[in-house]
Amino acid sequence: MKWKECKIGDADVDIIDGDRGLNYPKQDEFLPQGYCLFLNAGNVTNDGLDFTECSFITESKDAALRKGRVVFGDIILTTRGTIGNVGLHKGSLPFSVIRINSGMVIIRSVTGKVIPEFLYYTFVSPRIKEQFTIFSSGTAQPQLPIKDLVNIKIKLPPLPIQRRIAEVLGRYDALIENYQQQIGLLEALAQNIYREWFVRGRCPDAQAGDFELKSLSEIAQVNLETISEKDENAVINYVDISSVGTGRINEITPYALREAPGRARRLVQHGDIVFSTVRPENRSYALILSPISNLVFSTGFAVITPNQPFYSSFAYCSISTGAFITEIANKAKGAAYPQVGFDDLMGTKLAVPSDEVLMKFHRMAEPIFQKAENLQSQIARLRQMRDKLLPRLMSGQLRIASE
Repeated sequence: MKWKECKIGDADVDIIDGDRGLNYPKQDEFLPQGYCLFLNAGNVTNDGLDFTECSFITESKDAALRKGRVVFGDIILTTRGTIGNVGLHKGSLPFSVIRINSGMVIIRSVTGKVIPEFLYYTFVSPRIKEQFTIFSSGTAQPQLPIKDLVNIKIKLPPLPIQRRIAEVLGRYDALIENYQQQIGLLEALAQNIYREWFVRGRCPDAQAGDFELKSLSEIAQVNLETISEKDENAVINYVDISSVGTGRINEITPYALREAPGRARRLVQHGDIVFSTVRPENRSYALILSPISNLVFSTGFAVITPNQPFYSSFAYCSISTGAFITEIANKAKGAAYPQVGFDDLMGTKLAVPSDEVLMKFHRMAEPIFQKAENLQSQIARLRQMRDKLLPRLMSGQLRIASE
């Protein structure tokens, strides 16, 4: 059966804009209980909704807003800056009221002509991503106005086929989500041990007087290795700033060295920590474990190499703390493009215990981080399988039974 093609505006959906000019406190400035979740464009990534860093508004402020309230089954799409990131509200959040900022829209199925999960995967498919680029305008900060969004064409099979495709792709995402939750628990476990030992002062075999105030440069070095330009035909695996989240690498792009971006320079090794010096408050950093060959990072990262292998767990947990991030963010210079210098980063002071204590902590923390890394590798494989299947399903090239 041939699938019907129609414009988004003719698919019986409502398109709802977000409210403008709102800037509310981040989650760590007060407890979220009693507040309404307020999503910014940064909460919608290539992998869906990310609630690592959220803003909240009081119920009284929420009552004054007239647009952008999210309900179960809504699709959230970014329409300014990074256009085409999309997330689906599955109803699993502990907040009764969720709002979106400007630069994003809600797409809501109103008559049942299209299943929300199917529409979500439609927006994820490469064919629609290409149309987002075609219909967007502007260079410095591209935008996709609603008047152009409604003209993007999508294919709609019968409802039973929509439902079946959503189920097949949803199984991959459910498994990915399960692994992500496990990673979150593992990282929280390691961080809790760190706080117990080194923040709350309950470190075994160490007294307060055993800690020494040292700069980061005294326990680690920065940017030790740079990719050689001799073999321009070499293939590198490049990671830019936008591809690194909080504690994870979201995307790796292969390039022939001669075609790679000019910023592709920083080589990494096992145990290194990459930390984005651009907008450090965005918390773009990761611990590198068993990297693939020729893994190269942008010069916007500081690649921190601990002086001893067993320093890596302590160093990584230290730079992950809110206090460290705040201090580094305050050192950043520049209004439009705030960036912290490598000297300022490496000059930051840490309370460092003895090597004996650092080794004990590393023996406890490293297996936790390694297990999280193994799960991350499984997630990458699942995404690869899903992303190969998705365009074939969404184009009708791969037939699927409705039952």
